[in-house]
Amino acid sequence: AIRSIASLMRRRTLTRAPQPGSQALDTGGTLAGCERVDQRGLARPQGTACDQGAYERFPTCPAVTLTPASLPDGQAGAFYSQTIAPGGGVPPYRFAVTAGSLPAGLALDPVSGILSGVPTASGGNNFTLAAFDANFCAGSLDYSLSILSGPSCSPIRAMRTTFDARSL
Repeated sequence: AIRSIASLMRRRTLTRAPQPGSQALDTGGTLAGCERVDQRGLARPQGTACDQGAYERFPTCPAVTLTPASLPDGQAGAFYSQTIAPGGGVPPYRFAVTAGSLPAGLALDPVSGILSGVPTASGGNNFTLAAFDANFCAGSLDYSLSILSGPSCSPIRAMRTTFDARSL
């Protein structure tokens, strides 16, 4: 199942963030004094960067990039597979189609980032893929994927042939 940004946002718990200068920010914890994950399940930094609030405050998101920059053409009726690889950010990543639609027969694995399947029709599709890192920082890239017509196949007629061993 492909998850959209809206479905990812619905799963988030909204919490009031500590304001700059709050005593709950960067108070410095110890391994025993700071939980390993915040209420969202995201890893907390340990030591002096540990926030004592309900969640870690990450003031800026790093750039999350996607590769490849363009996708190779596919062929109707033939298996297609392309891995979308994220860069930057904090693993693990989650993937989603955020605009447009994939060619019929293809699906994006939201955990591995593998776009695969057997396209069922020829044509072109434009869509946007996004990767979200462990801190919900996102990066996206617009893709255009052309699905070319597959080979025309006709049934193969099986013929029975008998040989006379004496004629060989």
